[in-house]
Amino acid sequence: MKNRAFRYFLSTVAVIAALAYYKGDLPPEAARILGVDVSQSAVHEAAPGGDVILSDVRAQHILYGDASGGGHKFGVGKPCKSEFPSDWSDEKILSTVKRIAANDNLPWRQEDNGYYVSEYSTEDGTRVRVVLDSERAHVITGYPTNGQRNPCPANDP
Repeated sequence: MKNRAFRYFLSTVAVIAALAYYKGDLPPEAARILGVDVSQSAVHEAAPGGDVILSDVRAQHILYGDASGGGHKFGVGKPCKSEFPSDWSDEKILSTVKRIAANDNLPWRQEDNGYYVSEYSTEDGTRVRVVLDSERAHVITGYPTNGQRNPCPANDP
């Protein structure tokens, strides 16, 4: 029981830190402890046309995962997570997520938490869900929805 409470506490702290960093309010000392780069180069600036921002922190989340989830690159093996096809490079995953995020012609719906969600089927048939913040300016996550998920140890017999 203590271990579960401690893990919950740590994941809560990680989420709070990630949100603070995401909003630009993470103190440099906290960033150093968490191993987060808070330099300007850590954020892909929006293009003049109002491009959606995909930060290095969110890219890391999508590809390899963090305390709040993610880890959708093929072979990462995060429990219960779907993975992109094996022939998709990091660049292809991130450019696909960013391209979907910037597509105003998709049917974006706002969830109860304020985030916007949409899905798109790529040329090879991979269906990708992208989640944007409440202002539709920053990518929160992106992941495939029509592939197999990794096994969930807690749910498997």
